[in-house]
Amino acid sequence: SGARPGLVLIMSAAGKLLAGLARPIAQRAAPRAPSTMRSMSELSEQLSKVKDVPLKDAPGFVAGMRNDPKARAAAKTWLDMYHAEYIQTGSFTPVYHVIIFMWCIGYANDYYGHLRHEKNYKYH
Repeated sequence: SGARPGLVLIMSAAGKLLAGLARPIAQRAAPRAPSTMRSMSELSEQLSKVKDVPLKDAPGFVAGMRNDPKARAAAKTWLDMYHAEYIQTGSFTPVYHVIIFMWCIGYANDYYGHLRHEKNYKYH
C-alpha cells in the first residue's frame, strides 16, 4: 500500500503549517522576564491600594493609576499581547489564524446544517 505522491505533499505542507503555528506557542510558554510577568503579589498590592481610598477620592486615584506602569502591565489583555507579538511585527501568522478560525466556523455551520443528519442515512 504505497502512499500517493499528492497526499504526501499535502501532508508535509500541513505538517509544516502546524509546526509553524506551534512554534510561537512554545515560545510564549517559555519563561518570561520578571519585568513582564504578572504575579498574584502585584495584583494584591494594587487591590490593597484601592481598598484604602475613600469613595469621594476614587476618581482622582484611578486617574493617577492610569499612568502607573505596574497598573498598565496588570491591565494588559491577551489582545494587547497578540497585537504586540503578531500585528506590530508584521508577521503573516494572523492570516493563518483567520483561515483556521473561518474553517472552524464553516465546519460547525456545515455540521449543524448537513453532517449531523448523515448518521441517519443507511445508504449514501
